[in-house]
This record gives sequence, C-alpha cells and structure tokens, in this order.
Amino acid sequence: MPAPYFFLRTTGTNEKNAKVEDLANGINAPLKSLFDDIVGVDGRVSAVEGTAISGVTRKEAAACATTANITLSGEQTIDGVATSASRVLVKNQSTAAENGIYVSASGAWSRAADMDAAGEVQGAAVYVTGGTAGAGKTFYTGSEVSTLGTDAIAWVVSEDQGALQAEVARKANKEQIDAYEQIPHPRAEFVLTDDDGNEVARVDASRIDHPLIHQMEKSIEESAAKVVPISNDASGRSSFAIVDGDGNLICEIDADHIRHPSISGSGADAAGSKASSVRTSRVFEPRDSIWDSIQLLSGVAMAACMGQSNSHGNDATPVISTFGSDWAKMFIGGVRPNDARTTPIRGAFTALSEFANGTIGETSASGAAKAFSQFMLDEEGVDLSADEAAMFFANHSAPGATIEAGIASGTTAFNDMAQSMNLGSSVANTAGQPFSVAALLLDIGESNQNNGTTQAAYVTLNTTLRSDLEAQAQTYGLARPLPVFINQMNTIVPGPTPAPVDGSVVPAIALAQLQLAQEQDYFCLVGPSYHIPYVSLSNIHYSAYGQLLKGAYLGRAMKRWLVDGIKPRPVAPLSAWKQGNFVMVKMDIQSRTPLVIDNAAFPDVQDSGVQIVDSGGTALTINSITVAWGDTLVIEVASGTPATFRYGWIGVTDGSNLGKLQGCVRDSEGDHEIFDPAGAAYPLHNWLVACEETIL
Repeated sequence: MPAPYFFLRTTGTNEKNAKVEDLANGINAPLKSLFDDIVGVDGRVSAVEGTAISGVTRKEAAACATTANITLSGEQTIDGVATSASRVLVKNQSTAAENGIYVSASGAWSRAADMDAAGEVQGAAVYVTGGTAGAGKTFYTGSEVSTLGTDAIAWVVSEDQGALQAEVARKANKEQIDAYEQIPHPRAEFVLTDDDGNEVARVDASRIDHPLIHQMEKSIEESAAKVVPISNDASGRSSFAIVDGDGNLICEIDADHIRHPSISGSGADAAGSKASSVRTSRVFEPRDSIWDSIQLLSGVAMAACMGQSNSHGNDATPVISTFGSDWAKMFIGGVRPNDARTTPIRGAFTALSEFANGTIGETSASGAAKAFSQFMLDEEGVDLSADEAAMFFANHSAPGATIEAGIASGTTAFNDMAQSMNLGSSVANTAGQPFSVAALLLDIGESNQNNGTTQAAYVTLNTTLRSDLEAQAQTYGLARPLPVFINQMNTIVPGPTPAPVDGSVVPAIALAQLQLAQEQDYFCLVGPSYHIPYVSLSNIHYSAYGQLLKGAYLGRAMKRWLVDGIKPRPVAPLSAWKQGNFVMVKMDIQSRTPLVIDNAAFPDVQDSGVQIVDSGGTALTINSITVAWGDTLVIEVASGTPATFRYGWIGVTDGSNLGKLQGCVRDSEGDHEIFDPAGAAYPLHNWLVACEETIL
C-alpha cells in the first residue's frame, strides 16, 4: 500500500504539524491526549512528520483565485484583487482542461512555470494570499493529467487558515469550548489516506475510526460485554468501563483517555483487572445534576397524559393490556377518568388496566408503565411490583379534531386534569405518601397542522401549557419543574384523504416539536411516530399495538430522565456540509450506536425519506445515500447546488400511512434494548426525526 499522509479536509494552517498542534493544544485537550496515546504526539507530531506531506507538491502561492469562468487574457480584477503580472489560480473554467496556475499579462496569459507540464499537475497544492473568497485557503488537485490542455483539472479546498483562526478566536474561552462539547467544529477532523486516496483512519474530537478500534469493538460484542459507569478515584470522577460477563475490565474510558492495551501500548491499565463500583446500567453518560429537581422521590408520582384522539386511544381496539399492574395505578374510573362521560369518575386508585369504551381503547399509559418497570428491573435490579411506591396515570384529552387551544388553561380538559392532580394528592397523602406530578405525556398537533398553526405559534402554545400545568401540579404536590415528553406528530397534509404527497407542505408542527426539545430544558422529544403501526390507510390513529409501542418509548425516556438524570435527545442533525456533489450530515446519536438505513422496514419510501433542495426549494436528484463513521449520512446528488437537508418531509403512497411523514434512518440501540411485553419482543431503535438543516 502506498505511504499514508495526513490530509485535513476543511480547516488548517500552512504547516501540517501546526494544524495538529493547534487543534490538540489550543482547542481540544482531550484530543491531544488521544494523539499522545496513539501516535506519540509531542507538540509537533514527530511520529508522522516525515510523511505528513508526502504525495503533495506545494506550489508558489497565488495572489488570487477565480470564482467564475474568465477570459485568459488582459489584466483584470479577480475576487477583488487587481492583477498585474500576478500568479492566479484558475479553477472555475467552463472547460475544465483550462484550469491551472497562470501568470497574468496585458495580452494572453501563460501557464506558470511550475505547472506548465502534465506531470506537474497531480498532487499540486497552492496557497492563495488574497481575495474576498479565496484568501487564506489552500487548494489541492488530485487530477491525473496525460495531456495538458486536454484533460480536466479539478481543484478542491484542502485548508482554510482563516476559518481555523476564526474558530480559535471564537472558542478561546473554556466555557465556550465546553458548550461546543469540546469539538472545535463539526468538520474539523483528520483523515489518514494513502496516495490512492483510500481512507486509512479518521480522528476527530469525539471519535477514532480505525480497523484496530473496530476489532476491539467486535471482540467486546462477542464477549457479551456491557458498559457500566464506575468511579476510579477518591474524587469520584466519572468514567465508564467495558466489562465482560465475569466483571473483568476490558476497556476504561473517561473524558481524557481511553485505557486499552491496543491504544495505550500497555496492559497495566486494563487487562484482566476488575472494575470497581459496577452497576448493571446501559447509561452512556454521567448523570447531569441539572435534573436532580425532577428525580422520582415521591411515594406516588403522577404521569399526566393530555392530547386529543390519539392520546385517548381512539380506534386502538381490541385492547392488549388487560391485566392490572401491582404498582402502576389509575382511578377506579379508568386511565381516562372522563372517558366520554359528562362527569369524570375518579375515586380511589386501582391497578392500571386498559379497557375499551366503544371505539376508544388502548392508550400509551400501559406501554409506558411496562417499559419503565422493565428498565428499572433490567438496569437497576429494582422490582417495582414489590415496591410500595406507585405511579398513577390519568388521561384528560380534548375531542378529536381539536387544536391545542382545546387543552389550554381554562378548558374542560385542563380543569379535569387539575382535579385529578388534586384527588391524586389526597389519595397519596391519606396513605402517608408524598405526591408529585412527575411527567406530562403530551400527544397533540395533527389538527394544528391541518389548521395552519405556525411553528412559532405552536412553540408558544406548548410553552404556556407546560407553565400553567406546572403551576397546578405544584399547588397539589411537590414544588418541582414539570418535564414534558412528546412524540413527534406525523401528519403533513390535511384531510382524511390527502392530496398527492409531493413534499410541498411544510411539517410545521413536527419541526416545532423538535425546536421545543432542543431549545427548552423541560421538553423531551422522545422520537418520531412514522415507524409506529397505525390502524388503517388514511387514519391518523395508532393501532392498539402501536399505542403499546409508543408507550414503550415514553417509558424508556421516563426512566432515562427521571431516574438516570440524562435527558433523552432525539436522533437529529448536528451539522451539514457539502463537498463537490456530496452532502455530509452528522447526527446526534446519544445511544452511541451506528446509524442504519433500514429500507427493509419501509421499502417504498422515496430516497429513504431524505431530500436535498437548492436555495429555491427545488429537490435535487439523489444518486446514493450511505452511512459513514457510524453517525454521518453521505448523500450524493446528481447535479445542482445543495442548500438544505430535509428528512421525513415526504409521505408515502404505498398503501400505508398515506400522507404521513416517513423515513428509513435509525440508530441500532434496539440491538441491545428490547421491549418485551408478554413475549412480544420489539427492538427499541431510535429513528431519525423529521427535520431540516442548512448545508454549509
């Protein structure tokens, strides 16, 4: 294999060593530690110094670079620079064979002496000193040229000194670095390639992709290993261990180091020793103390459920969860105390059990209770059926086709919920138990979408609803914030028989729900709903099994946030950028499991739910969609200028979920986390939510 070299795709300085040193020392100390462990970086990357620039021929700097096709004669102004016998990088000619480095003149231009032969082209790199768009950038060509003037020459940006300097200036403050999760830029990463352009390894602030690492992961998987949090010093500093079934420590990870023989070069840190303070939990992050105020500390915790027809269980029949739970409770009038009655029936608590009333059936309450109980047993060893504490569910929903104003403060649904909080508090206090409203499970939005509620208006409606319900909850129970759990609604076009789905309708409510979760502390977007079973072709209602699965996702999210102290984040874009005809979209994957394009689950979804549109909103033709590095979608477009990445905006027309958001992208968490109600095993993958992201 040809000798490898480091090549920084998007940011850097003129010196290869300086790029690594600045990134490691000046911006990201944890990354420096990783370089120290792997290649012995000692402030100047001496281990790779000799090969850092092999395969690249540095040319004399150019005064400016073109931004469009030009006439190759006469002095002229290019990118704001007036030429005068100047070296000019010509890179945008309509005839790509004309590209190259030229010396300007009053007459015809000539190719520069260091690039006037075919053999001087491939591997050339030239730094541009001036120009509005080009200054501070280094351009590289890998084009193989046999005949100069005949074969095309393509240039790409390989380094951008100005961009790196701006990043350094903007992130010099440590608090700002922490806020960016110690990643200097989503695209700031190092790629180790050979002379043929084959990728050998990739390193950024959060990830090392290399066959050795992947082999380690495979070995871990084959040994039935698990991830456990440990404290490895007197200060209780958080770290994580990967241990096998016997508790033997395979690998230890903290914010600064990965301790494993393959990486550190020594087995002293890991091999064969025992992990201390191990508990069987699959939590990937340390508890965040910001959520201590919403821990499940009360003896009786209420899960308030609100919404419209889907929240109430319309069409979710026949019911599945007909056997009562010993610890999950409801009022004697049912999980829906009003249940289409004029006067709600509450009374004492009884075991939570679903039942049908006409076309109203299974709600998500039982699925949430079952999953919460399952995760408490699997991860904490706590059997809730033997615990004196209880969680009780009460659902007060507006009728179908009601916009969110129908459950706002002062409405019948809101006042009924306040009364259930009041009685729940009384029942708990009579039993000598403290009471709190632990969560609001909110399921409303379809009618808002159909009635044209804007994204901003929906955000305001929900913010106000949460605040008003929190005030009611604190009146009757513990003074604590009210966390809200949302499933992203799925309707994109109005009406029971939608018009053909062409992506022209903006899913404003779905985007608003994502915005709430990303911008406000006490909203959690559990995930999308397009993968959950519906009743029929044109119906917005979940089936009974769909309600059970939706509840399972809610129950897991409640365990993560209210017990583990980790707010669940949906799979959603962190950033998007383009390189030629390729668009890369890096995703936030809290589970740390790789992305999968699951076309087997939804084989007829156009482009797996992905759209790339130009600045005018026109969808570009997509040639391919692949996953790179576990967390990044790579989309190749046939032509055009990508401006925005969209996902889930296009419904399907294959006979299922017509007019509903749809897609095929998910993580792999369900490979390890299975919801198993009475033997009906279901993998709890996290699916990419409907979203959009500007492409840089």
